[in-house]
Amino acid sequence: MALYNWSGYTEKGKTSQGMIDATSLRDAKLKLRSQGVFVSTITEEVSSPAQNMKDISLKRFIGRVRLEDITVMTRQLSTLVGAAIPLVDSLSALYEQT
Repeated sequence: MALYNWSGYTEKGKTSQGMIDATSLRDAKLKLRSQGVFVSTITEEVSSPAQNMKDISLKRFIGRVRLEDITVMTRQLSTLVGAAIPLVDSLSALYEQT
């Protein structure tokens, strides 16, 4: 499914705009028409990797890892980075410990 930005007019002539989730451009237009919207413009929302990262729930991740483990890992990472070890190497070392 993709997100589409749209603007149009209601049956009463009032301007309206929003976003709709649909499988195709045609499907989006049909959904809006069934809601009584006459579409004037519609474009597919392009998502960037940064926007996709927002979809990842931090609570969902943290729920699987104990707070104590996160604290220990953070302290170890701080020590390694503080010792001028590159971040990638520090993360690799922590990964190998698990």
